[in-house]
Amino acid sequence: MIKPFLFKPFLFLCSCLFIIGLLPSCKTVNINAAAPDKVAPTAPNLAPVPSTINVPVSFNVKQLENRINQELNGVIYKDDNIEDDNYKMTITKNGQITVTADNDKVSFNVPLHIWVMGRWQLDVCSFCPKLSKTQTAEFDIVVTSQSTIALTEDWKIKTQTIGDYTWGNQKPTLDIGPVKIPISSVIDIALKPQMGKLSARFDQELQNRVNIKDYIQKAWIAAQQPILVDKDYQTWLIVTPTEVSATPLKAKAGQLNLTVGIKAIIQTISGGMPQPVVNTVLPKLNTHDGVSDDFNIGLSGDITYTLASDILRKQVGGQTYKFDDDKYQMTIDSVNLTGNADYILIRLDLRGKQLKGGSKDIKGTVYMQGVPYYDPADMSIKVKDLQYNIKSKNVLVKSAGWLLKAGFENQLKKYMIFPVKDKLEDTKKMVQNGINNNGHINDNITLKGTLNSLEPQGIYLTPNSLKAMVNAKGKINIVLEKL
Repeated sequence: MIKPFLFKPFLFLCSCLFIIGLLPSCKTVNINAAAPDKVAPTAPNLAPVPSTINVPVSFNVKQLENRINQELNGVIYKDDNIEDDNYKMTITKNGQITVTADNDKVSFNVPLHIWVMGRWQLDVCSFCPKLSKTQTAEFDIVVTSQSTIALTEDWKIKTQTIGDYTWGNQKPTLDIGPVKIPISSVIDIALKPQMGKLSARFDQELQNRVNIKDYIQKAWIAAQQPILVDKDYQTWLIVTPTEVSATPLKAKAGQLNLTVGIKAIIQTISGGMPQPVVNTVLPKLNTHDGVSDDFNIGLSGDITYTLASDILRKQVGGQTYKFDDDKYQMTIDSVNLTGNADYILIRLDLRGKQLKGGSKDIKGTVYMQGVPYYDPADMSIKVKDLQYNIKSKNVLVKSAGWLLKAGFENQLKKYMIFPVKDKLEDTKKMVQNGINNNGHINDNITLKGTLNSLEPQGIYLTPNSLKAMVNAKGKINIVLEKL
């Protein structure tokens, strides 16, 4: 039993201890907001931008000229029968056939030597002997033919050759005694059919010797061979061609020229050497006035959530911020970044209090979320639309409404700059070096390309990082070194 004189001091002591025990809960309010439900990020829908591999094709018509001169020699036409029309004639090639290409036409100049014998006869009477005399003449003439050229959708050369010659101001004649016999019409009868044969021969030679399909077929298949761009990471450049177009076939300065464009999807993959299924079927040709040489390849630069957290932690961790004319202050004890759905999720462990007015202190954890985006100006990932998530808002409304009005999200957003420039530039350089060093596909075909600019495509979140996708643009072509 407690004695009466001891009861009052004992009761006072217990009351003091009880009040002291209540002080922390009265002055500090825990604001531990629940973390938002975990949601997987949306799968990226970044369609690759097609490229057009430019394939310049050029043929020197001197090769055609050499071949024709090897195969076309000697007598082109010969008539030894003088009895049917009183003429004999032999037409032979007289020197080198020259082939030129200009003004979008191929021209053939064929020097010919013509030998002709004419016979003049006179029958005075039926029982009188015939009077006759023969005479020969020789002269040279140059036959010229021109071929218009085009490509069909099945890659064949389509030609139309027209040949002609002129006698000039003085047509050839035979002088047999007192008689001068014009023989141009006789030669025309013999030579005109030969012109058709020559034109057909030249058409055939053009179609046989200018085999564009063979070269483009080889380029089409060779382009599908993987190109190693980084040995350490086993990164390969993969070209998947889809269609082909070409400019009209042009003839200029002794060359037949056209530019073929192979439209393709160009990508990089990492791992062992890929084994693509090569599409050997060359599509039908589409002819256009111009063919682009745009090189597009998707590159990525990522930053892990761990690194992003470290960057932000160095900026705001342990820092104290004051708001509303120094009426409130807040200290960030810890910060951590992750991804959730398509948002950046920021966990903030913080302490706060009202400096003027003596309201309760706060302590605990809240969450903010924002939308990541790529800023091409400084090649960094930044965050917009930063705000407290709904669960944190509900907690703050009840216990620390001043923090909702403080505008701390705008301050925090200034520090959320995560540079990816070095990673993007390194990736771009890796692809460029790979093309430069390994683009020589075989002895006849080399892939050449230059990457110039980077254009943003989008941002997507992975389980471990933020990934910025950009499209690297440049120029690309295939060089056919031996035609």
